[in-house]
Amino acid sequence: MAEPELWALPTEYNAAASAWMSDTVDVLSRELHPLLASVRRERVADLPRPEEHAPETAELASPLFRGIEASHVVTADVQDALAGAVDPFLTMVFELADSFGSQLVQGMLAHISDVCDASGQTIDAGGRDIFEVMIETLETIDMSFDENGEPNLTMVVHPDTAAKLWDKTPTPEQEARVQQILERRREEWDASRRRHDLP
Repeated sequence: MAEPELWALPTEYNAAASAWMSDTVDVLSRELHPLLASVRRERVADLPRPEEHAPETAELASPLFRGIEASHVVTADVQDALAGAVDPFLTMVFELADSFGSQLVQGMLAHISDVCDASGQTIDAGGRDIFEVMIETLETIDMSFDENGEPNLTMVVHPDTAAKLWDKTPTPEQEARVQQILERRREEWDASRRRHDLP
């Protein structure tokens, strides 16, 4: 009877494979979901740890921070693995990244919606002119501007809503009101930045 073949997997191989998979899924998910890519990220080490909070203050935790659960079932054909087939593996990685990114974006939007509802910042757009809703929104939301004076704004709408808005344009009066609001908000932003620069 032949002795079984000795086979070993060095720890370094597992570490390198895990790092490659994590980095690849991260980069691909942000490429596939531009909204996710536009969000600034913080290091987990910089976030408060649960043990830093007393149990009796759990209900006082900020609503601006919560985890997002994401999961994806990964399956592989053993024959593909034995044959060293690369295409099925890359397809699996692509599907994982797309699923992961999609779940993160959905979780972020749900969180934003909940925070807006809780803080009274939700605007009912039902039956209203979308540009009037946008004007009201510009008056109420926090807004920042880049170094060129352009507003840092991103509008996210349901695909059905986007299709309805495709051929709609604001009236000249609405366009003028938007510009007036943006100019005023830009001046407010610049004034607040100057105050921050004072000793």
